[in-house]
Amino acid sequence: MDREYEQIEHSKDEDVSEEELKVAMSDFVWHKTPEGIEITALSERFVATLSGYYKHTASPKPIRIPYGVTSIGSGTFKNSAIKSVEIPDSVVTIGEEAFWGCVFLSSANIPRGIERIGRGAFGQCCHLERIELPDTVRTIGEDAFYLCGDLTEVILSEGLAEIGRNAFMACYNLQRADIPSTVTEIGERAFANCRKLNASLPKSVKSLGGGAFSGCASIRSDNPDFTVNNGVLYTKDGQTLICYPSSSSAPIGSCKAIAPYAFSHNQSVEKIRLPESVSNIGEGAFEECKHLAEITIAGAVGAIPERCFAECDKLTSVALPSRLHTIGERAFALCKSLTVLNIPATLNRLMKEAFFGCDKLASIDLPENVVAINASCFEGCSSLARITLPKRLTFVYQRAFAGCSSLSELDIPDSVTLIAKEAFCKTALRRVFLPAGLTTLRSRVFSECDKLESVILPRKLETIEDEAFFKCRNMTEVYFPSTLRSISSRCYAMCDKWKVVHFDGKPKHWDKIPKDGGLRYSSIEVRYKAKWPKK
Repeated sequence: MDREYEQIEHSKDEDVSEEELKVAMSDFVWHKTPEGIEITALSERFVATLSGYYKHTASPKPIRIPYGVTSIGSGTFKNSAIKSVEIPDSVVTIGEEAFWGCVFLSSANIPRGIERIGRGAFGQCCHLERIELPDTVRTIGEDAFYLCGDLTEVILSEGLAEIGRNAFMACYNLQRADIPSTVTEIGERAFANCRKLNASLPKSVKSLGGGAFSGCASIRSDNPDFTVNNGVLYTKDGQTLICYPSSSSAPIGSCKAIAPYAFSHNQSVEKIRLPESVSNIGEGAFEECKHLAEITIAGAVGAIPERCFAECDKLTSVALPSRLHTIGERAFALCKSLTVLNIPATLNRLMKEAFFGCDKLASIDLPENVVAINASCFEGCSSLARITLPKRLTFVYQRAFAGCSSLSELDIPDSVTLIAKEAFCKTALRRVFLPAGLTTLRSRVFSECDKLESVILPRKLETIEDEAFFKCRNMTEVYFPSTLRSISSRCYAMCDKWKVVHFDGKPKHWDKIPKDGGLRYSSIEVRYKAKWPKK
C-alpha cells in the first residue's frame, strides 16, 4: 500500500460515529441511505493526487474501501487512476460502470454478499488479470467485464444463474472461465472474441444468446439441446449452425440456417462455401472475420443481414445468391479489400451504410428494382469511380455518396424526387444534371465538391437550402429555373470562381427571388432566357 488507511472496525449491526465516518471516508464522496452507506465518487483531495491521468503521466494508487460501506454507486470510480481495490464484506451492491475504464486496475476482490455485478461494472479495465466471484453472485450484468484484455482467469461459482450480454466480450487473453452447472442463461456475445478460451456449454443452460462463444478457440457441450460435430456447435437437430470456433476447419454440414454471429471474430477461416441447404443467415454472422478472403453463398438465401460481413478486412471475393432481395444495414461496411461486387438483378432493398467505408470498391451496378439508396450507403467509398443507378430510382438519402472522392461522373435518373442533405458532399463530380422531378435542393448536398464546375438545376426547382454548394471553389456556372422561390443562407458561400448565372426567365423574375446565398450577385453575369443544356 502507498499510504495507510483508517478503517471502521465495527460489525454490521454496530453504529458508526460521525467522527469515525469522517476519518475513514475522507477519500470518498458518500452519503447515508436506508440500507447503509453509499460511496459515489472519489473526493477532490484524493483525485488531486492522481493528476496527470489524462496525459498518461498518472501515478495510480490503491483503494481500500472502509468496512461499513454497503454500496458502490454507479460510475463511482469510472476512468479513475487506481491500481487495485479492496472491497469489504459489508458491500452488497456494485453499481453500473462502477469501475468502468480504470485502465490501471490490475486486481479487485468481489466480497461474499454481492448478488449482482452491475452493467459495465469492470468494463475496459484492460489490466485486470483475475476475478473470483463468490457463490452469492446470481447475475453478471451486460458488459460487466467487457474488453478486459489482460484477464486470463475467471472463477465462477455454483449459484450463478445468468451471464449477461457482452459480459466477457473481447477478453482476448481469457483462458479459463468454467461455467457452473447452475447457469441457465448466457446472453448474446457473452464470451465473444475470447480467442484463447476453450469454451464449455453446460447442460443447465436453457437460453443461449447469439454469438455467445463466437471467436473462441474451441467449444464443447454437455447440453442436450445442442450437438458438436467436428468441433462445430449446432442445434440438436443439426439444422442451425450456432458457433464455428477458430480451431475448426471442418466443412459446414447440411444445415438450413447460420445463426447470428456464428463465425464472427473467427481468426483463422479464409474461405467459406455455404451449402445449398442454407436459406437463412443471421445478423453479424461473419462480422470481423479478419482473414476471410472468399465466400460463396448459394441456395435460397434472400437477404444479407445487418453487419453480416462488416470489418472483414481481407474479403475480396463474394458470390451472392441468385435470389437475393436485400442487402442489410452495414452488411459490407469497412470491407477494406473489396474492389468489385456483382449484385443479382433480384435485389430491391439496399439499406443504410451497406458499403460504408469500402475504400477500394471501384465500381458497382445497381439492379433496376432498387428504388432507394439509403443513408451513407456508399459513404467513404473513396475509390468508387463508376456506379450505374437504376432508372426507377426515387430516393437518394442523407450522405449516400459522401466522401466518394473518385466519383467524377454520375447519371442521376429523372425518376429521382428526393436527394437528401449531404448526399454528394466531398465527391469529385464535375458537371451535374439534376433530375426533372426535383423541387428542393437540400442543405450541403454538394458541399465541398472541389472539382464541381457546372450545375444544371431542374426546371421545376423551387428551393435551394442552406450551404447546398458550400465551398465548391471551382464552380463557374449554374443554371437557375424561373420557378425558384428562394436561395437560402450561405448556399454558395466560398464559391470563389462562380461568374455566370443562366436564368430561363426575365430580369424582373430574377430580381424577385430572395437571395442570401453568400455571394455578391452584383459581380455575377446573369444571362436571361437561357436554353437548358441536354445531358
